[in-house]
Amino acid sequence: MRKIFILFFIFIFSYSVYYFRFDLYSLLIEISGKIEIENELEKNIRPNTMLYIKVRNDKNIIFAIKEIINPVFPVNFSINRKNVLYPDISSFNIKIETTINSHGEVGKIKPGDIYSKPIEANIFSRNIKIKIDRTR
Repeated sequence: MRKIFILFFIFIFSYSVYYFRFDLYSLLIEISGKIEIENELEKNIRPNTMLYIKVRNDKNIIFAIKEIINPVFPVNFSINRKNVLYPDISSFNIKIETTINSHGEVGKIKPGDIYSKPIEANIFSRNIKIKIDRTR
């Protein structure tokens, strides 16, 4: 009888971990690093701009965002569970990208925005180096 109870408990525990894995990803997320910018592009930054650090899942949907007002480069950043907007769509393999703009729209890159190329990582990445080197 005891073995059956233990097997039942292991089954329930395993199923729960599998079923709630996305919530576990969002609780365990810990990403940190440094963001640098090209010198020519830093001159284009005006007051009251926002630096958005966007985290996308493996289906390319944003599920976490970190906002920094009036960034001073180089910027050290840390993304944790407080920055996760949609825990249901989080994933282990992610893409991180940054955008600097003054219009406040996160998803679209408009003329005048400064941005980086996406960097592939996982939710436990540390010491990520992001270089902002593109403009529209």
